[in-house]
Amino acid sequence: MAIEDLGVLRSIPELVLFEPCDEAELLSVMPQIIEHPGTVYLRLHRKELPAVHDEAYQCRLLQADPLSSGTDVTLLASGGVMVGYALQAAELLAVEDIAPAFQEALQSKVTTILEFVVDGTQLAPPFRRDAFQMPTRYLDKYAHLDYSRWMQD
Repeated sequence: MAIEDLGVLRSIPELVLFEPCDEAELLSVMPQIIEHPGTVYLRLHRKELPAVHDEAYQCRLLQADPLSSGTDVTLLASGGVMVGYALQAAELLAVEDIAPAFQEALQSKVTTILEFVVDGTQLAPPFRRDAFQMPTRYLDKYAHLDYSRWMQD
């Protein structure tokens, strides 16, 4: 899923960006979005995502919701896809004791690289094979744009 829209829209002052992580959160926040005095950009997903909240969940439009707790690390995520990955990462991190590695990295006072592995095939379908080929023009009014005719004229 592309995130360019978020980057562009973040430059608009006082615009609220909201990306629900599941259907329960969307249904809970809709009355708040309607009543909000400013502009709200509601970002939705095309793929069906697993439920994170139950039906009784009450979302707060302008506040973050902690979904799990821990002591070593804080994971921030927005939207169903990334919230799902963050919850999976939290489960994996709960099994391992990563506190000593973080303490060592903080005490070393040097740049530390944390490596995260994400299965990209789960984020979006793969590119079509013809996606990087030049387009074919079928309408006569666009013939002047056809790159195959450029050298012929």
